[in-house]
Amino acid sequence: MRRSAVIAVAVMTAMLGASAVSASESTVTASVQGSGRLRYLDPTHDVRFSVDAAVTLPAGSTDPMAGDARGTARISHHVPNTPDGPMTIWARIRVDCVVTGGRVATITGEVGDADPVSRRNGWMKQRFGFSVADNGRGAFDRVGWSGPQRRDVPGQPDDPELRRCMAPAPFLAVQTGGYTVTAVG
Repeated sequence: MRRSAVIAVAVMTAMLGASAVSASESTVTASVQGSGRLRYLDPTHDVRFSVDAAVTLPAGSTDPMAGDARGTARISHHVPNTPDGPMTIWARIRVDCVVTGGRVATITGEVGDADPVSRRNGWMKQRFGFSVADNGRGAFDRVGWSGPQRRDVPGQPDDPELRRCMAPAPFLAVQTGGYTVTAVG
């Protein structure tokens, strides 16, 4: 009886070990993290973007957009010279896609929270698309974005659909801060 119990424990241990190995071999992860102040066209404006997002893809997947993405992105824009005085608008975005290639990432998601002005302007549940270029040490990283996509806002025409995993090229240099893109493979 004792010998069969030892054998059963050994078999269970081997099975658990094998499932742990197969689970670790079955997925790969890519990520983008960081924050920065962007070099905006009007230098009196303070525009910031932060992101902490990752995607898990099945091993051997040939579809870079088929993964399970998670995380948060945030954009804020402080405007010092509005007619009503200084104002900061911001949005927190729930990430639904992360695609990486080398040191470049595309991130998309839906606004989950925003400042009161942006809420009144219909930003809730609208879509943003971001791109990040991690240019490494000694070079400025870059960020691009599109959004908020404005659809189904009463009294306003719909913007074209901003689809999942789509964003413009990273068109603004990062003034301070930076990003790290960890690509698949």
